[in-house]
Amino acid sequence: MIPSRRSLAFVVGCRIVTVLLLLPSVLGAGIVETVSGKIEGKISFLSNAVKVGEQQVASKDILYLYSENSSPPVSSPELALFRNGEVVVGGIVAGSDKQVDLRCKWFGRKSFDLKKLSVLQFISDESLADGANETLYRKEGQPIPGALVWIDEGTIGLDSPFGALKLIRSGLVRYVLDKNPSLPLVGDEVMGDEIGLSDGNVFRGRLHFDEGKVRLTHPVVGEMTFPVSVVRFIVRHRPTMVEINLLKRERIDAGGGILAKGKQFSYTEEPGTGFIRSTRIEPQTKTRYAQPERSGGKLLFRTTLCPLKSARGMTRFTMSVGSKTVLERTVSPSELPQSVEVQLPEGEDFVVEVDFGPLLRFPCGVILRDAHLVVAK
Repeated sequence: MIPSRRSLAFVVGCRIVTVLLLLPSVLGAGIVETVSGKIEGKISFLSNAVKVGEQQVASKDILYLYSENSSPPVSSPELALFRNGEVVVGGIVAGSDKQVDLRCKWFGRKSFDLKKLSVLQFISDESLADGANETLYRKEGQPIPGALVWIDEGTIGLDSPFGALKLIRSGLVRYVLDKNPSLPLVGDEVMGDEIGLSDGNVFRGRLHFDEGKVRLTHPVVGEMTFPVSVVRFIVRHRPTMVEINLLKRERIDAGGGILAKGKQFSYTEEPGTGFIRSTRIEPQTKTRYAQPERSGGKLLFRTTLCPLKSARGMTRFTMSVGSKTVLERTVSPSELPQSVEVQLPEGEDFVVEVDFGPLLRFPCGVILRDAHLVVAK
């Protein structure tokens, strides 16, 4: 590719930005999902559209876009997780009991409402999802419960049951504000667009597609521009599409068997090739979800159904509306991921049930990748 004059102008001003801008405007192989289904091929970004192979798709029609960069990004030492799923990678600069200042290469330094955050991570840690609310975790020593009072570049202050504490940031792992934000989220926390980048950042706002780049208007930091080479995924949340983890739900029965005390149901942020989020469900779990408004259209359930990575036994997966079973699958431990699309009859809700299959061995269970509902004409 021959760089444009605009790209060459950046060679003088900023070497790092030049590297990004000189990359091709073609994203590479990927998948784009619309209401009509999935399209696979090489993805190019155009003005208000993308081209997938030889097929052009208007940006307003995109529900999901997965790039060949969809594998998990390299974890950064410092990052902030937000209640709405956003991730800011960079630096935790300062904070109080009201707000926190974050630094990121895409927007510089900005202040965020502390109530919007879920976790502050100070060093890379694989057990990020674990922990109690309003608790500070350290590499050495017991966790310390307490409300956050301040953060600066060298220390953190807590109002703990042991009194006011001042701790050196060196050796801190993370501070958990709210590890399980209440669902469903509402308003702008649900609607709008979501973009994930290859460096681990995830932002929500309003996306605008241009040739070779994507612009995002963010409610706090303003406008950010990303070259297509760093795009890992895009989700365009619309009234015609809702992820099941945002639906009102009710556990009907967790069973009384040997798994009754286990962790049977969890939503995880587990990005991988061709998917963004996953829902892990173990046997003897039965959950009722409220059906969203379909406005006279068809309501389609879509997901990719997989066994647990460590599964040794078979698992039975069933979906029903009222007394009607609309989907029943037996998932073996060696089974490859299965794409699922099923039309749901009209009703107030639908039920997802996971139980033991014919071959009873432990562990067993299923993973639903990017499970969502689509309203189609």
